[in-house]
Parts: sequence; structure tokens; C-alpha cells
Amino acid sequence: MNCGTHLKVVQQKQLDYQLYSELFYYEDGELYRRKASGSAPSGGRLKSVTSDGYIATRIEGRHVTAHRIIWTMHNHDIHDGMQIDHIDGNRMNNDISNLRCVTHQDNTKNSSLRSDNRSRVVGVSWFKATSRWIVDIGVDGRKKHIGYFINKDDAILARKKAEIQYGYHTNHGK
Repeated sequence: MNCGTHLKVVQQKQLDYQLYSELFYYEDGELYRRKASGSAPSGGRLKSVTSDGYIATRIEGRHVTAHRIIWTMHNHDIHDGMQIDHIDGNRMNNDISNLRCVTHQDNTKNSSLRSDNRSRVVGVSWFKATSRWIVDIGVDGRKKHIGYFINKDDAILARKKAEIQYGYHTNHGK
């Protein structure tokens, strides 16, 4: 990134912080509007929820999530390439103490269990071809094979050990 582009990015981040502070105030994990916007009255709590479960709004034609606004209002910046993670996995819990700024890789180490997961454990699945449980884990953006197991409990134990070894969050898979 050249110096001119970097200056524009810094200026945009400063504008975001100023704009968010003008439009909203934060109280007890919730965002409230300072000014009326469309049909939303001033003093109203942000409560519009996206299809993927985040509280969000539109600002100057941009879709912006409440947790990113709250983080920016408290910390002035979200570094390039970083994401805001809900520590407890609850996308509706936007208390500043429940938010952390992390890389995409760290954020994936705190993801919830997919609803279509049949084993009920992330990274553990039945492999029909060998009639065994297969265990994998993501490490540095790549899938790492842990092993095949006859017993599901052994597979789960291997996965949990790998999560500790590779620094996964304790809430991962819940």
C-alpha cells in the first residue's frame, strides 16, 4: 500500500469513529441512536438482526454490524485484516467485555458447532469407507489429519487434545 492509500485508510477509520460517535451511544452492551434515521427514532436501540444473527444497521449505504461499531467506538480502530469476535459465541451479546479483535485464523478457533454436524463434535466425523471416526483440525489455514478411531470417545479425546495443542478457544464447538 502506498503512502497516499495508507493516508486515505487512516482518514476513513477516523471518519468511521467520528461518525459512529455522532450517530450512536453505547450503554450496557447495547447501541442506541443519537439521531433519528429513517423510521428509527432517536434514543432507539439497534435491534435489526441479519440472517446470520448479528445486530446491524445501514450507515451511508453501508451495512455495518453493531459489534464493529461498538469496538470502533471504544478502541478507535480495527486493524486491517482483523475481525471482531464474540468471545462467548453469542452474536447478540455485544458487551464490550465480550468482544475481542482477532485474526481470521483465531476467529475460526472460536466458532460454534454447525447444525448439520452429526457427531456433535467439531472435527470428528464418521468415515464410511473405513468404518472409523476420522479426526481433523485446522492449523495455519490448512486441514491437519489427526487420525482414524474405532471408538468415538477416543476420537473426541484426540480432537480435544489437538484443540489445546493448537490454541483453540475453550468455547470452540459449543
